[in-house]
Amino acid sequence: MELPIPQVKPGATRRVARHISALKQDEENFTRAIADRCQKLTPDSSLNTTTQDYHSALTDLVGRLQPLNWFSERLMDSEACTFCGSDKNPARH
Repeated sequence: MELPIPQVKPGATRRVARHISALKQDEENFTRAIADRCQKLTPDSSLNTTTQDYHSALTDLVGRLQPLNWFSERLMDSEACTFCGSDKNPARH
């Protein structure tokens, strides 16, 4: 048994092509919207890198300031010369 070829109304192909084109456009719009929302939800790696760099810089700064802390403690703790340890009067002045 052979199936008959269906009748296609004039302009039907054009309507279907327009419908398919509109569906593809909708799909692209949805894809862009999803990608945009995903980007907003993921953490910003540049902010994370900046935070890590800032923490590293602060750690370096604290390390560089340690000699000043040592020096000020030595000045307050003793009446001896900070550099040589002598408690003779000329060394303290």
